[in-house]
Parts: sequence; structure tokens; C-alpha cells
Amino acid sequence: ISTGEEDSVTFHLRSASGQYQCARSGMRWVCAGEVSLQYRYASWGRFREELAKSHHRPAGPLMDIEVRSGKLEEIHLPHFVCIGGSEQIAKDTMSILHGQDGKVSFESCEVSRFHVKFVNPSFSPVGPVTTDEPGKPVHSKLLHYRPSATSLIQRTYLIPDDRQLEDKVRHQEEKRNSIEIILPDPVDPLKLGDKYILSTMPTSTVTPKEMILRRYEGTPNFYNVVRKKVIFTFNMTLTRSEERRVG
Repeated sequence: ISTGEEDSVTFHLRSASGQYQCARSGMRWVCAGEVSLQYRYASWGRFREELAKSHHRPAGPLMDIEVRSGKLEEIHLPHFVCIGGSEQIAKDTMSILHGQDGKVSFESCEVSRFHVKFVNPSFSPVGPVTTDEPGKPVHSKLLHYRPSATSLIQRTYLIPDDRQLEDKVRHQEEKRNSIEIILPDPVDPLKLGDKYILSTMPTSTVTPKEMILRRYEGTPNFYNVVRKKVIFTFNMTLTRSEERRVG
């Protein structure tokens, strides 16, 4: 792996015949013989107009993939949509965006719980997309950081389970020399486009009061949590805004 600034990180991989998964990105591939490839995350911003016109939205990382030698039989791109055990429904609402020679196409694909399958792939930017519907259930992550071990301040990011976004957050926080706090992610799927409130026990000051779960093109926004004193037990709860108002 050769590293760069955020999206310019490039992965260099070589494998014999078989099935593989990149531990860093979650991308899988199948090859019948030795293959050498490189890939990097790319910006969905270049396809903003095409996505809007076709009523699609990103459902995972966009990747620039180049096969240096050999041939790939299959590529499996990670996605964050919760399909709820219904691969057929997911197949009807998900596809792969393929950008080539200035043109964009949306190609059908097989869908599993965390990946979309692309057979006999030809490359350029490719990425999973889903129909642009409000309230789509997605797998999500909470990333927590604080400036130092004794700091009363904590930054908590709410993002879809997208390793490109996760890398952006980690890159940003590494530049700040922050300390990552490992806490559980949401167990149940959340809804894309809904607002969520982060509350704590004991009570802390949390700003903003609510935040929309969405896929950010830049570095995601965060909840700023300020505790009143150093404590050993610290619980956090994430609640949909509508549920909070009704309750």
C-alpha cells in the first residue's frame, strides 16, 4: 500500500488464483490465475449530475481500479444498504455505476449482504448505487475521538458503514493527534436521511442537538460532546429525532 492524502491513497495488490478480500477496503476479487492490480478511492462528486438525473445515490465507496497484469473474473464492491435478507428487493433497487470515456452507465449486479458482485469487470470508476428513496435502512458506524486521554471533549461521527468515509475521518483525526475511543456501533439499521439525537448518561453538553445520517462527500460532520467531569462510566444513546419528540 502506498499512502497519500485522503482519497489519493493507492492500494497495490498481487495474488495467485483464488478468492481474496482486502482487509483495509473490504473489496473482494476472484481470479483464475495470477493477477496484479491497484486501486484507489475516487470522489462521487464527479458524477453528481448523473446521479441526480437518474435518481440514484452512492451506496458505498467509488473506486478507480486498474488491472496491471492478469484477469479478474469477479469483483465484489462493499455497500452499506441493509437488504433485510431480501436479495431480490435489493437487486431491484441497487446497481453499479460505471464511468467510462466520459459516459456513465448503471449496470445490474448480484447483491449479497455487504457486497455487490460485478462479473467479468472492465474498469474505470465503479461503485455501488441505490435508488434515491427517503428512509432507506443502512448499516452505520459511530466513530469516537478525543484530543487527549484526560480531555473532557469528545468528537463522535455518525456515518454509513463506508470505509472510504471511515478513512477520511481517521485521516482527519490523525492530523489532530487524537485518541480513538472504541465503542459499539449501532446494532439495528438506521435510516438514511433521518435526524438522530446523541444523548449521554451522565449528562453532557452535545452539539449539534441532532444530525442527519447521510453520506458526506467531504469529511463528515460530528457531534461535539463536552463532559462536566472525568468519569469511568459513560453511556451514549442514539435516538431518531421523531421518536424523541413523540416520547
